[in-house]
Amino acid sequence: FMNNKKGSTRLRKISVIVRTIILFSIITYLVLVSFNENYSKYGSSLFGELERRTVYWFLRFSKSLHLIKLNKVLPIPSNVILRNATNIFLQRSTETLKKDNASSVLFKKQNYHQVSEIERGPKPRDKTRAQNKAKNIKSKPRASKNAKPKPSSKPKVRKTRPPRGPDDWMYDNVLNVDEEWGYPHPAGGRGVTNSSLYNLTHIRIMPTDKIPLKKDRRVVLVLSKEPPPKRERAPPTLVLHQPRELLVANRALVEHPFFPLMETSTGSDMSLEQVLVFLKTQPVCSHSPVFLAMASVGDELYWQLVQNFFYSLVKFNYSSCSLLICVSDPSCIAQCHSHSFPCFDYRSNSSAVLPSVMEQIGVVKLLHIPRAIQRGVDIFMLDLDVGFLANPKHMIEAFYATPVVDIMVQQDYIFVMNRSLAGWKTWHTEPLPNIGLLLLRGNDRTARMFAIAWDKYTKMARINEFGVDEKSMPGRDQNHVLDAMRIGRGTFGLKYAYFSNSTAPLLDKLVYFHGTVHELGGELMERFLFKERSVAMHTTCYEKSTKVMGLKAASAFWHPKYYDQLRPTISKQLLYISDKQLFDEVKALLWLAKETQRDLVLPNVLGSERIKSLGKYLNQSLWPGFRVVSVESELKVNVLEPSYYWRVQRDYDPVPDPHVVYFRDDEELLKIKQSLDDSKDHPRVILHGMSSKNLIQQTKSIEHSLFIWAADSVGFFTHNYSTIRKFYVKIPSIVKDNLTGKEFELADSIEKNVRKCGNIFGALKGNRTCFMICP
Repeated sequence: FMNNKKGSTRLRKISVIVRTIILFSIITYLVLVSFNENYSKYGSSLFGELERRTVYWFLRFSKSLHLIKLNKVLPIPSNVILRNATNIFLQRSTETLKKDNASSVLFKKQNYHQVSEIERGPKPRDKTRAQNKAKNIKSKPRASKNAKPKPSSKPKVRKTRPPRGPDDWMYDNVLNVDEEWGYPHPAGGRGVTNSSLYNLTHIRIMPTDKIPLKKDRRVVLVLSKEPPPKRERAPPTLVLHQPRELLVANRALVEHPFFPLMETSTGSDMSLEQVLVFLKTQPVCSHSPVFLAMASVGDELYWQLVQNFFYSLVKFNYSSCSLLICVSDPSCIAQCHSHSFPCFDYRSNSSAVLPSVMEQIGVVKLLHIPRAIQRGVDIFMLDLDVGFLANPKHMIEAFYATPVVDIMVQQDYIFVMNRSLAGWKTWHTEPLPNIGLLLLRGNDRTARMFAIAWDKYTKMARINEFGVDEKSMPGRDQNHVLDAMRIGRGTFGLKYAYFSNSTAPLLDKLVYFHGTVHELGGELMERFLFKERSVAMHTTCYEKSTKVMGLKAASAFWHPKYYDQLRPTISKQLLYISDKQLFDEVKALLWLAKETQRDLVLPNVLGSERIKSLGKYLNQSLWPGFRVVSVESELKVNVLEPSYYWRVQRDYDPVPDPHVVYFRDDEELLKIKQSLDDSKDHPRVILHGMSSKNLIQQTKSIEHSLFIWAADSVGFFTHNYSTIRKFYVKIPSIVKDNLTGKEFELADSIEKNVRKCGNIFGALKGNRTCFMICP
């Protein structure tokens, strides 16, 4: 080909075209650099992003042409100017990437090996020789090329890097990102290839081969195998409603810096922006964001979410950097004062009709909070249905060790129908941010993103086509934040990273892809989340009371007064025979609990072993207790999770032994109530029915089985369903004709405020994960 005159001319033309493209790229880069230097005082981060992209693609293009190799530019014939310009270009690119590498190393104590497109570092052999030289150890001389290799009994195996799988993009994170931005990777290269460093197993909640639309970084926290939290070995108070952990929490909350500020004349008149700046400037919050939530308390169950927010931060020593915004709610402020919670009393400035709560939350989130962000306040914004499973310090350390990232956000998934292929009724998932767990850096880029969201929020149509006020609907502010994040990423260099689905899972997606068996709670859920290194749990899409019950099932609910070892309770083993039978038994238990001033531990329900639609726990079909009935707050009966005493034992105080109260199948409900009144000295009572035809059963063996069931965090039955079904005695139903006075009124209230859930022991229908917990 080279000897051919025509081919040689074509090769010269190709060479001229290639050099022309390279020269044009360099000139474009220098122009962008000049713009960036001239307009840096105006904060033109757009040119900084273009500069970064230009550096990357020039290096990729030049590397493919073998023009750049190990920080050296091969001589280009008859073009000294181009070679000098390329040297200047490469030097500036190397300095830029070095600066990024130095600012984005996460957990420096791990001594990660920094790798970039330009810097490869010393080879392992040279590095070992350098270390030996520093230790004054004589290394063996290198063998010459002509030396014969010594015979070895072991065959040499060449170590190769494991292939990158199709799902390895899920492991991309601050340490382990796309090479597009040139940030370092941990030792072992891209992907989780070093099991000694990570040893992580992710929640596979995206079972699809579809390429994700957005390649944002995923934050995979490097967590050691920390055991779940355990209680302190200290003597309990043995006083009802005053457990030891509650006294400790109250002392920590009283010391919050917010209360001395409010006692001053200037502090009471401070705006929300000024209060946030004050908290961030406190020494205790110098290396922590301000944990922030917003609320308008409607009922007791919603107030439990508020209590969980503060008591969780007390548990993990972040209570001094917490603040709750009560949105035009005097009852919220009153309850905060009675519990020593630091709450800011936000009142809308609207002189006309008071806007809806959702609209006021949108104004606080998009207008007032960004003013504090503009002044450098880092904020960890949380929805109240977010609970912590482990110490959030792992999230915070990752945030402050990577200043290049402006926002860390929870990764959510939506369902999108694919209409482009045959069989268009197919669904796949698509990632997007969920701002229910949003960690914000106080800088201009984050504030500018919120300014875009606020502008869009003010311009949105108020009344939709159905005549409904759009701003009164939940989630409208989040839609504009997501849009503003995309705009900021593409225009002025905003960078956000996702917390991986292992670090911050959403309970509804976890259940959708892994089954309702995980909603049974207790050690079953604990082992699963501990394996995944989960830190936070979000129960979005769980309606009303099931938000709280979802957090309790995941052990992400912290409340020292709620988990009281002396709380009087009743419970009973429940078998599913029919919907009516199960519903009648639960209503009778609620009536007994209210009449005897006890709380009901609603257990997981045992179903037939022939059920194949659900996962099994120890080869038993169990259905979550909180998916059986929906209890309205007007009834004022506390319904506790099946793992209640397991949580008390694990995190708070030793638990009392259960006391069994027997009843016969021919007894009425009032007779059972009298037996419970006679057992007031026992805080923990289990009801068990005895058949009049089988009174010869050994009581000791029955109590042994009941104790095993009560001690198990999920509720393990010692016999299978068929055996228990033969001797099972259900609790008698409520008969209003036998009741009078307050007993009759309570029965009538239960009929009105207790609703049976549908689809018990049924498989999940369709792709719905929202508002299908108790259909």
